[in-house]
Amino acid sequence: MTSPSNILDLRSKIAQQLKSNNEKHVALGLFIVFCVFNILNFDPYLFLGGDNARYLILAKALARGYGYRDIYLPDAPFHSHFPFGFPLLLTPIIFLFSEQLIFAKLYVMFFSLGSFWLVYRMTKRYFNTQEWILPMIFFSVSPLIIFYSHYVLSEIPYLFFSFLAIYFLSKYDEKHFNIAVIILTIFSVIFTYYIRTAGIALVVAVGVYFLLKRRIKAFSMIFLPSLLAILLINITTKVNASSYRNEFILKNPYVPEAGYLTISEFFQRIFDNLVLYSFKIFPQVICPTLKNNLALVILGIFLAILIIASILKEFKNISLVSIYFVLYIGVILAWPQTWSNERFLLPILPILFYYITKGARTIAKKPVIILSVITLVYLSGTIASHFQTIPESVKKIKKYLSGDELGGYPDYWFNYFSIIKWIKYNTPEHSVVISRKPEFVYLISGRKSFCYPFSTDENKFFEMVNKYRPKYLIYDDFTNTNTLYLLPIITRYPQKFKVIFITKPPEVFLLELDDSLFSRRF
Repeated sequence: MTSPSNILDLRSKIAQQLKSNNEKHVALGLFIVFCVFNILNFDPYLFLGGDNARYLILAKALARGYGYRDIYLPDAPFHSHFPFGFPLLLTPIIFLFSEQLIFAKLYVMFFSLGSFWLVYRMTKRYFNTQEWILPMIFFSVSPLIIFYSHYVLSEIPYLFFSFLAIYFLSKYDEKHFNIAVIILTIFSVIFTYYIRTAGIALVVAVGVYFLLKRRIKAFSMIFLPSLLAILLINITTKVNASSYRNEFILKNPYVPEAGYLTISEFFQRIFDNLVLYSFKIFPQVICPTLKNNLALVILGIFLAILIIASILKEFKNISLVSIYFVLYIGVILAWPQTWSNERFLLPILPILFYYITKGARTIAKKPVIILSVITLVYLSGTIASHFQTIPESVKKIKKYLSGDELGGYPDYWFNYFSIIKWIKYNTPEHSVVISRKPEFVYLISGRKSFCYPFSTDENKFFEMVNKYRPKYLIYDDFTNTNTLYLLPIITRYPQKFKVIFITKPPEVFLLELDDSLFSRRF
């Protein structure tokens, strides 16, 4: 005969199983929503920032056995700017599918879908109740995450590997030695750093966390090997040795002649970035359609209160996530303000969603009211944003499927790429081109290309011309640096630059350079 206690245990197990099944159904539903928004917002065309082209070119260099080189430049030097992690990830795709951009985009989307699962697992771990659902709702409809899910950029792979590292770190148990978990943890920590240099925040956070928790064994078995491997790779490859450091200490990376930061200017940069992220960039991530400055400031203050309250709540029982969050924020606040934008928040966006939810529970007896308001603001802004972008994305997909290679670009970029297409079919293969976007020139036309020096000293321009001996120059009026650095030289020596092709308005010019420029005998 079954005892009453056994019946109660059975009922409890059934209730827990039903709860677990319901939660899985909710998670699956949100995952489907995430997939649908990804598909509807998919952009099959090349992203107009130059970084994605450089990643593809570096992956091509690796796939073809050239090494980690900038093969778009005439002398194909070793690359020393981007870490090698993301190009290395792209290498199999380039090797298998050559220059078919669509496969690289789908590949990045795969990491986005994997990130959803990792964030779901970690969010459930940090919430004892069903409050995990709210951060996952935020994640599943986030325009920022969804838009970068189809760009061949490092943000989404970084998000994946950083949360993979956090996931494995949460699985590490000093009492039960598991060599597989240790190896996977070390690999994910190292690879996070080599996808984006900002991953140093995670590396340091791991060491600080283990020391604060007095987990010396974990410190010795995970942090020290990770740090040692990174140091050895940096020493032996010299990748990323100085480029970021130089840009970091410049007042403006696009105007090197402005000089280096002073200490006071460095702290001013941190303060300016703090204001920018707190009262404009992050509030617009939460509500993309909100444009009023006062409303953005009010929303920013409200969000800041929730996040700070949540972090302070963890102060006595500090977590790896909170240490990583604080260190990562420090990195992006110290970065040049000219690059400050929402993409730097993407890797910690799930943590921000978590802190907003937890912060409401921390400061209010009835957090449901605060969370309802936040959810309403967030969903109204994000859904409205999707309604604005989806029709355009669907048009781009239709144009792409119809074979229109340039139909997804604005007029000035359409003309810019048209010039590059003209170069591909009407110039010798060994031609060298001066361009503000040399990566695009090489990726589309196969011609070697380089960017002019960002300097008003024309001697630097002629030194580079003499070094690379270019035959053509692409000039447009919509690029500020063209106007600042190229136009004065073209205006001063008009007889040395012959116009051989002009697009329809907005005009882009292809100029042929006179050979006398190489020696500057005039």
